[in-house]
Amino acid sequence: MADPSRQHWALNAYQDGNAITETTVHAPVPSPVILPEYCMSSKTVVIGRETVLDEMNRPTYDRRGYKIERYITGRVHICPSCGQTIIDKKGVPLAANDLQKRGDKSVAKVCRGVYLQMLPAEADKKSHGLQKIAIPRDLASLSGKLGTEVNHAGFRWKVVACASPLYNFTSHPYRWSPALIVQRKCRRLFKYLIIDEVHEQKSDESAQSMACSKLIAAVDHVLALTGTIIGGYANHLFPLLMRIAPKSLRDEGFVWGKDLPFSEAYGKIDRVVTIKEQDDSGGALRGNVKSMRRAKSGSREEKKYVRPGVMPTVFGRHMIGSCMFITLDEMSSELPDLFEYVGGPMPKQSAGMTDDDREHWEKVADGHIDTACDMGFRVGHR
Repeated sequence: MADPSRQHWALNAYQDGNAITETTVHAPVPSPVILPEYCMSSKTVVIGRETVLDEMNRPTYDRRGYKIERYITGRVHICPSCGQTIIDKKGVPLAANDLQKRGDKSVAKVCRGVYLQMLPAEADKKSHGLQKIAIPRDLASLSGKLGTEVNHAGFRWKVVACASPLYNFTSHPYRWSPALIVQRKCRRLFKYLIIDEVHEQKSDESAQSMACSKLIAAVDHVLALTGTIIGGYANHLFPLLMRIAPKSLRDEGFVWGKDLPFSEAYGKIDRVVTIKEQDDSGGALRGNVKSMRRAKSGSREEKKYVRPGVMPTVFGRHMIGSCMFITLDEMSSELPDLFEYVGGPMPKQSAGMTDDDREHWEKVADGHIDTACDMGFRVGHR
């Protein structure tokens, strides 16, 4: 008999219509394991040793003649991601005051720890590639060699820098970003998002554009409006397309945060090559280079600069399937006639309006008039 208080799967059911011979094998459904979420911010570690003194302030010794020492412990802050001690550029552990500093005297709020990240192995090995451990003492020389792959304990590991941000939450002010709350707690609560003047979100690192990106990720459909989709540069389109319609860009191999390849394919790039002539001793010569053959023997440095210009192919490959271009004449044909109100009794605008439209129009008009009068009253009494 299956336990009725638990949920079960029915396996190997044999149904022939006879209650005696009809059998069903039940197997309990495994319950999901709920692990506790915790975050360590500090721990007690050994920071030194000191000699134990007697009553006469003299060192004490054990039976074998060695000095008796005791550990000196201290409390240090650790990174919640990698579990290592938070240190500065010189390797000194940071105190609580260092993490709370602001301005020019503040230190980087990023963990400088280095650990070993397990790499995925073959299918026959039990390695999922998600484990990370501190660098052992025998491999301490690899701390400064990021990206190096080593063999340890029968698996393949890679030296990775933690670089996890260290946030110090304060209650001044006690508030959170609304866009972050909508993305994490209210996903799919709103079906549509209307963004006016979407060209103002062309940046890939500003706080406003990042908040807009979180709102885009929380809805099903996005309607972006703008009158100037391109500011003259091809890299202005890249963050917008990656946020709203990234499929075609990813199919071509473009990656978020790297807009230079997109500008090279659909924009204008100036390549500036600087060549420094060298003498026989290897030093750089001063003056103008008079021989290209001599100049080729020196150091060569190339830089790329994004210039104004957009290729028309970007519209056909990445925008034609998700964009609609409307002129002012096409919009004005569906808009009501222009109405200007200067003063005096408010005329009734009933031409081309239904009863519901007229009711909503009057409600909105009365609200605007009251707000304007209130603002004028406040300004006049300042």
